[in-house]
Amino acid sequence: MKIFLDSADLGDMESAYKSGVLGGITTNPMSIRGQTDDSAVRHLKKISQFVEDRGLDVSLHAQVMTLDPEKVVAQAQKIAGELDSKNLVVKIPCSWDNLTAVRRLSGEGITVNCTAVVAAGQALMASAAGARYVSLLASRMEEAGINIPETIATVVPTLDDAGAEIIVENIRPTHNITDFAQAGAHVAALPLHLLTSISDHKKSAEVADSFSEYFIRL
Repeated sequence: MKIFLDSADLGDMESAYKSGVLGGITTNPMSIRGQTDDSAVRHLKKISQFVEDRGLDVSLHAQVMTLDPEKVVAQAQKIAGELDSKNLVVKIPCSWDNLTAVRRLSGEGITVNCTAVVAAGQALMASAAGARYVSLLASRMEEAGINIPETIATVVPTLDDAGAEIIVENIRPTHNITDFAQAGAHVAALPLHLLTSISDHKKSAEVADSFSEYFIRL
């Protein structure tokens, strides 16, 4: 399972990059707004430049800033045109009205992540419309009483056949990402604080500390 950073913060990206685990970057309107009150595209360009400057071959997921189906295509085309990156993925919230946009944009060669998915049926519809990625929102699924690993396991075979990938986003500290990995999820998207907390364990620290009394000069 690949690890994506769920953040629009350039400092977070630098930390994840230095750790060696940065497999991709996913953003949303909330995380972008937390970094700028000006232009979303201007900040996305900074992220794209960050990726390019470090020679990273990772996908950058950027979401449209509208709920109007008639404006979704135009915004997606603008983001793709302004960033002009082969690694760009445009995120579009899943809905019946937006499936038309997913199909059209995919046909134009724009890679689409159908996001805000909480049910297996939505994932299958998004894939059928041409989405390359389908983002399940773990916390929202949990709130709705939907079993997350079971949903992943249900849709992964069909998505694999279509060449699409499941991204699990909106992950809480109480979630166990190994459950998602075992169910077949292709990607877990996590904020920096969860990346760091998952990488540490108090027992690991105890063992490492116990070694120190035996250290000798190299």
